[in-house]
Amino acid sequence: MFLVSGSSGHAHVNLYVGGDPDFAPVYLDGYARDDFRVPRVMAREAGSFCSEHVYVSEAEARRSRIHQELLPRFGIHDIHGSNLSFDGNIGWFGIGSSRRDRGIESPAVKLLTALSPHLLRAFKLGMARLGLEDAPGTRTDVADLIASAVFVFNGKQLAELNRFAGQLLNEGWFRLSPAGTLSCTDTLENARLAAFQQSADAASGQVTLHLRHPDSNTLYALRRWSAGTARIGPSRQILTVTPLTIAAPSPEQVADFCRPFGITSAECRVVHAVLSSLPLSAFASRTGSSLYTVQDQLKSAMLKMAMPSQKLIFAAFERYQALQR
Repeated sequence: MFLVSGSSGHAHVNLYVGGDPDFAPVYLDGYARDDFRVPRVMAREAGSFCSEHVYVSEAEARRSRIHQELLPRFGIHDIHGSNLSFDGNIGWFGIGSSRRDRGIESPAVKLLTALSPHLLRAFKLGMARLGLEDAPGTRTDVADLIASAVFVFNGKQLAELNRFAGQLLNEGWFRLSPAGTLSCTDTLENARLAAFQQSADAASGQVTLHLRHPDSNTLYALRRWSAGTARIGPSRQILTVTPLTIAAPSPEQVADFCRPFGITSAECRVVHAVLSSLPLSAFASRTGSSLYTVQDQLKSAMLKMAMPSQKLIFAAFERYQALQR
């Protein structure tokens, strides 16, 4: 269970019971930047308790380094939890089984489902009553571990942003004006975004909007906390942008990833199909190639990369992407 300030990274609550104390540093150093689950958890209704299987498919778990390496290493299975994020703070409460075949018993799930909304209210009450301020000297890079863009404004001026926000702006679809207004290049979605920001200026509390990138089909959840919330203050505003769907990697990204291995352009296109979760049969049909030729090209690429399985290719590409952030 934890509660962390989304702007400063200060941990208000950090409780890990019955587990290996090495888990947190290992996760933060080697896996946090690749954790695709974070935006999906944050997109869920706060206080709603559920199994991880609701937002992580079996196929995703099979190719995830977190599920294939980290969690088994520390004996963590069948994770259930609840999003406890509010007012610019990022929180989570959950439980896991120490054995793969044990699972979480139904009475425990029922109890924790009922408990989660009360924990959320307790977090909110504690923050409001104690008036906690971000402690000096805390880690300012924790917000960079969050797979969401975080923009912090003082009035209309941008005060700070995390690394993901900078990356999002560099991609070009979202833009930030000197006046502190976020826009996007799609005319229809930009009109909705402008109306959202105007309503956020006029209202108190959390406002949410979903935008879809027409080219990549990526769905973004925008949340803004404005003046009047207990935690932020009269002139402080926080805007988060969270991708709810992960876009397929670009051919340029895959080509850069493949280049050190001496892979041919034809083999690189097959690797791109694999990393885009496109079946080889569909790729062969789309390119007018024989399925046997495509399979041979993939085998040749895997031999050059010394990666005998597609799962290892996914894991290596995740590491490559983490280095680019």
